[in-house]
Amino acid sequence: MRVLLFTGEVHFPFIDVENNVNGIIITRTNGANQNSIVYWDDTDITFTGTSSNPVKTTIDGVNSTINGHKWGSTAYSSSDFGNEVILDTWTYTTNTPLTSSVAIVLREADLETVSITPNTTALCVGQSVSYTVVMRNNGPSAVTGAKARITVPANLTGVSFGTPTLSGTTVTASSATATQYDAILTMNNAGTFTITFSGTITSVPSGGNLNAVASIMRPADVTDPDATNPDAATPTDPQGECDSAPSGVGCNNIKTSSLVVSPVPTTANAGTDQSLCAVTSTTLAGNTPTAGTGTGHRSAVPTPPPLLRQPQIIQR
Repeated sequence: MRVLLFTGEVHFPFIDVENNVNGIIITRTNGANQNSIVYWDDTDITFTGTSSNPVKTTIDGVNSTINGHKWGSTAYSSSDFGNEVILDTWTYTTNTPLTSSVAIVLREADLETVSITPNTTALCVGQSVSYTVVMRNNGPSAVTGAKARITVPANLTGVSFGTPTLSGTTVTASSATATQYDAILTMNNAGTFTITFSGTITSVPSGGNLNAVASIMRPADVTDPDATNPDAATPTDPQGECDSAPSGVGCNNIKTSSLVVSPVPTTANAGTDQSLCAVTSTTLAGNTPTAGTGTGHRSAVPTPPPLLRQPQIIQR
C-alpha cells in the first residue's frame, strides 16, 4: 500500500489548439521531488482527428519529457482533436511516497453437511425418532464463525439435542428451541461436527412427510466455492448463499431428511385405501371349552331318483 499526497496543483490549459504534436514539457526545478510528471483527462472531449494517448493519465501521471500531452498530427488540420475545445494539462507538488506492505489472505472453505440420518425409514404417529447429523470443513482454509443450523417441524415434539462430537472443531456458542438448533463453529481444515437429536412425532405434518433440515453456512470474509452470495452483506440465509451466482442453484451445505409419517387407524380416518399403522398391541388369552347338553334334530335326506340312461339303438 502506498500513500502519496498531492499539493500545489498548477494547470496549463490549451484553448482551441487543434494540434499539439510535440506536447508540453513541464519540469519542477526547485524544492523536493523535482520531476516532469504531468496529468490530463480528455474523456469528455468529442473524438475527432488524432486524440491524446492515453486519453486519461493514471494516478502516477506521465513524464512530460517523453509524452507531454500530445494530440493532433503534422498534417495540422484545422479541425483536429483540439479544435474549439479546452485541453488541460496539470501537475502537482508531491511528498515522498509512504509505502507499507500489507498481507492479504484469501480464505476459502468448502463447508459441507455430510449427512442427516434417521434411525428409521418410516414413522407412525406416536413413535420416537432420532437423527445423526455430520458436518465437515473440506478446506482448504480453517474457518471461524461458521453457522450450523438444524430445523424440524412443530409436529416433532419433545426435541432434545445431544452433546456434539468434535474433531478439529470448537463450538463457541449454541442455542436450541422447540424446532431449531444453532451453533457457531470454529473448524480446522478437515474438522468435523457430529450431533444427535431425537423427538416424538405427534401428528402428521403437512404433505405427509417429516422434513428435518441441516445446514452449515460460511461467515463473512470467507468464500465457499458452491455457497457464496457475492454481495458485501454478512451471510444470514443458508439457502440464499447456496443458490447464488456464480455457482447457481444447489450446494453441499444443506441436506434434508424426509420420512413418511402414517396415522394410526381411527374411525375418523376410515374410508378409501390409505396407509395406516397401529402402535398398540394386545395379548389373546387361551380358554378351555365347557361341556354341556342340548337337543339336536336331524332331517331325513330323501333318496335321489334313479338316473335315466340314454336309449341305445342296436342294428342287426
